[in-house]
Amino acid sequence: KLVCEYANFEDFKEEKHIIDFIHPNDSKNVSKLIKNIFKFGYSNTESRIKSDMEQFRWYEIKGKRIVEDHENKAILICKDITKYKDIEREIKQSQTRYTQLADSLPEIKYWKLLQSKEGITAVQKSREMLELVINNIPQLIYWKDKDLVYLGCNSNFAKLNGLENPTSIIGRTGDDLNWIKEKSIHIEECERKVINNNEPEYNVLESLITTDGNQVWFEINRIPLHDIKGKVVGILSTYEDITIRKIADQRLKESEEKYRGILENIKETYFEVDIDGAFTFFNDSFIDLIGYQREELLGVNYQKFVDDENKNKILDAYAQVLETGQPKSNFQFQFRNKNGNIATCESSVYLRHDINRKIVGFSGIARDITEKFQLEQKLKVSEQKYHHLFESSPYAIWL
Repeated sequence: KLVCEYANFEDFKEEKHIIDFIHPNDSKNVSKLIKNIFKFGYSNTESRIKSDMEQFRWYEIKGKRIVEDHENKAILICKDITKYKDIEREIKQSQTRYTQLADSLPEIKYWKLLQSKEGITAVQKSREMLELVINNIPQLIYWKDKDLVYLGCNSNFAKLNGLENPTSIIGRTGDDLNWIKEKSIHIEECERKVINNNEPEYNVLESLITTDGNQVWFEINRIPLHDIKGKVVGILSTYEDITIRKIADQRLKESEEKYRGILENIKETYFEVDIDGAFTFFNDSFIDLIGYQREELLGVNYQKFVDDENKNKILDAYAQVLETGQPKSNFQFQFRNKNGNIATCESSVYLRHDINRKIVGFSGIARDITEKFQLEQKLKVSEQKYHHLFESSPYAIWL
């Protein structure tokens, strides 16, 4: 039977079991403590123990196994830690209050940081991870209240505005920052529109002049922030610098326009169709050849202008190009122009790819050989006629 051999208070009496003094919710821990003392020689825990005022106080209990008169016994040293437990409880209550306050802020509402079942520790880890993410992504991020006063931002936005850290922006307005002074009125008008309409704006392209005089293109998202009742309480904005992409797109556009200009002015008939055979581009020479206006041709399939025999010729040629990846040169077909006349063309066809080398259609050059074809047909008829005369003549003929 375990008895109390020593304690720094006078509550324990000899021959009385220690569990009689332990809070019911802590009895299992103390029982485990005792078993560990006799098994391992030492153990410790924290528990509530009844005082002489019939109240429970918190103690740190350390136990050690000893041998006396050939009998195993345990010495328990109990230190009153009630004061520290009270302080710990007050800290936890303060943390809970601050957590509730933080949860009411719109930036936390936006990121949907909900307290986990594990409690404050998990929430804190989530917030630390969120802070780590927004401070390491390349975008500029800030959030404001409904009066457009800054509530916070990420490190990139703070650095851009010459602030020591993101918290330095709290309480400032657009007039206090230099990077967008020339467009601050326009930006605030856009932000008020989002707040008043309670509708987000996504992928808005705008150019801004920075303090060093450079033009920067941004892709902007503006999102209204709500409280737990769904009321708009602020706005979150993200800015992604797309200047390099914008310059590349502009150069590509200029290159395409130059390329299109060359194609428009060459005398050769040039056309492009998608993978299904619908016209996507053609030059003026092609319009002159087929006789239709530009708006009558765009998006129209070539099969509209050919009969079944010539449709199959074209399909076979395009299928060969698609299968082999090699161009098909100088194949002939006939089509009916807008005037109803049959014209004969000689064409070469090539595969078209996008910038990712994905096949998107075909391009081709066509030549009107109607007159040549008609002359060849007349020549064939003439040759057949004279050949028949030679064969049927009773006279010997030689050249």
